[in-house]
Amino acid sequence: MNVHTGPEALIDLERFGLRVHPADGTHESLGKRHRTKVRIAIDPTATAGPSMIVSIGEGEARRLMPLAPFEATTMVDELVARGLLVGNERLRHTVEHLLARLSEIYIELRLNTLTIDPAIVSEAGYCIDAARLDFSHRPPHAGKEQKTTGGRDNVGVQPRSHGRPPLAH
Repeated sequence: MNVHTGPEALIDLERFGLRVHPADGTHESLGKRHRTKVRIAIDPTATAGPSMIVSIGEGEARRLMPLAPFEATTMVDELVARGLLVGNERLRHTVEHLLARLSEIYIELRLNTLTIDPAIVSEAGYCIDAARLDFSHRPPHAGKEQKTTGGRDNVGVQPRSHGRPPLAH
């Protein structure tokens, strides 16, 4: 199994447009209002099936994967009803967006598990401080996308002999 943690996992998530730990190590851009620390995990071994679990303090909410925007909304509703999250509309929208986006990334990358611990959410946005991505396959290349053929993918191109006589057909 291929696992990305630390900066490697944050780079993977940043490539999908998610906001990750700031370079200055602070969360000043998130403001002070309703700042909340959350843990988000996708557990493929849950009894009902692969599930997203959002934990705040001692409480949590669970939903089956994949998570559509409606399920993200009901998950946030549950967190607010339990008093774990403030019912501020901007904060709710931020958390709903983050949950739906993580579900999409989980599906797109065909991950075994995904863990965000912690992420800081506020009405001004969110920031992922640490992550763990368990790939069921070789993870995507961390560099730039290859634009030309090369390496072993150049099927149909005559191989170079490098000084050896050509193969007989």
